[in-house]
Amino acid sequence: STLRPGLALLNALLAIFNSTGGRKWKHKQDWKVDETSWTLEDACNVPTWSASDGWQRQQGAENVVCVGDHVWYLTLNNNDLTGTLPANAFQALPDVRYIDVSHNQGLSGTLPSQLALMTNLRALITHNTAISGTLPTIGHKVRQLEVALSRLSGTLPESLGTIDLGSGHGAVRYILCGNKLSGTIPRAVANLPLREGRRPTVSSGATPETSIDMLRLGCSQF
Repeated sequence: STLRPGLALLNALLAIFNSTGGRKWKHKQDWKVDETSWTLEDACNVPTWSASDGWQRQQGAENVVCVGDHVWYLTLNNNDLTGTLPANAFQALPDVRYIDVSHNQGLSGTLPSQLALMTNLRALITHNTAISGTLPTIGHKVRQLEVALSRLSGTLPESLGTIDLGSGHGAVRYILCGNKLSGTIPRAVANLPLREGRRPTVSSGATPETSIDMLRLGCSQF
């Protein structure tokens, strides 16, 4: 039998909904997960632009923004998420550019290693959650990484310094403070155009506390 168009994407969205307590989300309108006829067109918010009104939502869930039949933005911040992020869901969302699950203190578990497979991802924002474990390898297009005030530990992945600076506009934004990270800063990070704070320097034998403190950027805003 032929799969309904967008079925893999719908299943991925449904997995995220179920794994993070979707029925108790603050903003869950238009997530028609109980309807057998639920389609990707139902799920996607495809905004339109006008000079007088700016961007306006036309249909679909307000926290799932699509371009055509591709999911680009998942904005689930401050939405009473609980539970964990389902690992397998993200490998079915290869076109996502932006993920924001911040300010959900009931969200725990670890960051899925499958994030490395999301080659179009530009921004990952998870600050002020109970997410723990290590920071996984991330794609080389991620320019905005905000994971402050979580429970991450371990060392920084080498991929943090291998960003493709031609993949977007503006400076790189890394906010990592308020975790229990250790080790030293990947040497390539020292050459990145950081948006806030002083450029980090890397020296051999730096203590974990000193090296990671150099990446505590903009934490006061939280």
